[in-house]
Amino acid sequence: MASMCGRTRSRTVTQSKRAAAGVADDQRRRRLGATTNATATGPNSPVVHPWVKNGQQQVRFGIGGGPFASDWSALREFVHMVEDLGFDSYWRPDHPAFGPDGWMTLAAAAASTHRLRLGTTVSCVFYRHPLLLARLVADLDRISEGRAVLGLGA
Repeated sequence: MASMCGRTRSRTVTQSKRAAAGVADDQRRRRLGATTNATATGPNSPVVHPWVKNGQQQVRFGIGGGPFASDWSALREFVHMVEDLGFDSYWRPDHPAFGPDGWMTLAAAAASTHRLRLGTTVSCVFYRHPLLLARLVADLDRISEGRAVLGLGA
């Protein structure tokens, strides 16, 4: 009986610690302005980006490609047309052997658009050092005022 009480007490203390940690996590998320997934609850529930959460109830369309960035004026006209037609996002390939740099092209598109989300179709983690890739995405996110999207692949 004593050992059973000891296990029960131990479990209760552990549950109390987990509950306290969950409250602290929730408070931290609220302070940072994050939202939690409505279907998951608890301290380990995923944080859903507002763009993703808002788009869960609607269909979105993006477009990839367009003119190569060697003709910057044609690219600018293309992304203006894409934005005017109501597309939600613009995507470029990120491959060192396939045309101009995808992140540089997206930065040029960010400077001339206001609403489009901008991202590469998939950035292979083996093409660039992770620190360099993080810097490129962070710079694009600042230039585009938070419209950068990062997709990773191997």
